[in-house]
Amino acid sequence: MIKFYLLLFLFPFYLCTGAEIEEDCDEITLNFNDGIYMGEFSTDNFNLDIEDDEIIFKSNETRDVVVMTKDCGLLINNESIDLNGYQTDMVCEYRELMYGIVDEAKDLGLAGAKVGLKGAAIGLTAAASVVKLLLPGYDEEDLERDIEFKTEKLELEAEKLEKKGEEIEVMGDHLDDLHDELKDSIPELKELGWF
Repeated sequence: MIKFYLLLFLFPFYLCTGAEIEEDCDEITLNFNDGIYMGEFSTDNFNLDIEDDEIIFKSNETRDVVVMTKDCGLLINNESIDLNGYQTDMVCEYRELMYGIVDEAKDLGLAGAKVGLKGAAIGLTAAASVVKLLLPGYDEEDLERDIEFKTEKLELEAEKLEKKGEEIEVMGDHLDDLHDELKDSIPELKELGWF
């Protein structure tokens, strides 16, 4: 479930330095300060904040707060949770994966915006090229060939972006599995019920 919300959270909003959306009971806010991601999103069960190099989960039902610290520690309601080596490794992996997904999705969003601008430019070029049809020696086939050449290059770029999106989705699947594994292996997280 977290994968769905994370992917929903990441893709459409990397085009600006800050964005907001409200849809059903989900709210997403993104901010980039000096290239550092800070943001939050909400699910039915919790809000997730990323700030000051910490990942913070806040329950929507209770006052419970879970924090994954930058040194791969785990706090629940400001109390440090004793983790064994395996659990610490999972928290580290979760943090790395979360930040990796955020970075990859940011890059994908920016690249997608560039492709979109190129597509708009092709549309404007096509509209302007209609005037060329009035010139002798330039016909509809010439216009179609010119536009096809430009759109083929754009389609190749879009295919690369699609592959990158699929890679991010695989990362999201792994994050979702890791979230469940964390919950199952750390009794204090499982006791919360909402994590």
